[in-house]
Amino acid sequence: MSDEVMELGLRERKKRAVRIAIRRKALELVADRGICGVSVDDIAVAAGVSPRTFFNYYASKDEALFTPAEDRLEAADSLIAGADRSLGPLGGAHEAMLDLMDERKHDLTPVRLRRKILEREPALIGSFLRVSMSTQAHWVARLHERFADHDPPFPDGYIELVVTSTWAAAGTALSVWGAGGHAEPLLDILRRQLDQLSAGLAHPLSNS
Repeated sequence: MSDEVMELGLRERKKRAVRIAIRRKALELVADRGICGVSVDDIAVAAGVSPRTFFNYYASKDEALFTPAEDRLEAADSLIAGADRSLGPLGGAHEAMLDLMDERKHDLTPVRLRRKILEREPALIGSFLRVSMSTQAHWVARLHERFADHDPPFPDGYIELVVTSTWAAAGTALSVWGAGGHAEPLLDILRRQLDQLSAGLAHPLSNS
């Protein structure tokens, strides 16, 4: 590996670290004070960067709060690319979501903070949904690639339905888990939700 390539990798890692730090501080501050109680300057100071640097990474506070984390997108890509083809898109999506929501493997603090923010700031739900829809579209594209040569082809909209329902199950699991005071592990609740979906979506219907 050339010095130039290594330097590029180092720069990208540093940029990602700054992006993560800004996003994390934005989540923490807004969860604690509310969106109107936090300025870009506040976030920049907490993250140890200048306001100008903040705007190099994010166009607004909303964007800092809800932009998908690169590591989770990459983890999803890897999980879907390596999904057992015998499980089909439904099983692949479910296994990916279970992995991503496993607290033993991933830090779910940002997930919790976003949930707290949305409960406190319902006006931000639109921003959250726009990002959620974009991320779900990313999953759909990856699943289409993984199962592109499936014979017969899956009916129109099936993979989209799989992803939408998988994300809905994750949202429901988070709500149940939060309302239950963490009495039952999140992963157990999510698995039960996904099993319920599998009972009704395991066999795709034809277009006709």
